Formats: sequence, C-alpha cells, structure tokens
Amino acid sequence: MLFRSGHNGAIYNLTGPVALSGEERVTAISEAAGKPLGYLTTTEEQLRGNLAGAGLPPFVIDAIASMQIAFIEGAYDIVTGDVEKLSGKPPRPLAAAVRNAF
Repeated sequence: MLFRSGHNGAIYNLTGPVALSGEERVTAISEAAGKPLGYLTTTEEQLRGNLAGAGLPPFVIDAIASMQIAFIEGAYDIVTGDVEKLSGKPPRPLAAAVRNAF
C-alpha cells in the first residue's frame, strides 16, 4: 500500500491499540518469552554520567537526555490509527504481537 501514490512525504506513527508504560512492555515481553525480565530506571544524573563515561560528546548526551525526559513526561505516549489506515487491519496488542515472536 505504501508504494501507491499519496504517501510521498508522509510520516506514520505505527502504534498498538493502547499506550503502554515501559514496565507494561517489559511484562508483555517477559511473559511471551517465558523468562523473567527486569525493568530498571535511572535518574537523569545517572544517565548523563553513564553516557559521559562512554565517551559521548556533551551535545549527544544533551540530546539523549532530552529524549528520555520527554519519554518520561509522556510525550511519546501516543496511539494513532496509522496501522489500520495502512493495513486495513486494527493493530494487535503488544502481548499478542510478541507472543507470536517466540
């Protein structure tokens, strides 16, 4: 469908039917894999320190930290109809999608 006209320059956000927290995503993957997985959060200070320790330049550290702050504040918690628009089928919940991967 994307190869047909009308998509030139379009930006699509392919999402599931509901927004999930990081912990909810890890739980779905853990259950599908049949293995325990943990979910760990770090402070902005820890993140910046780890990135600096890896040798990243300050402008990259600032960019990554800004994205993480936006993530925490919910800036990426979106649900769109793009999957259904492009495929003609409703999006599957993450748990169902990852269950099929294992």
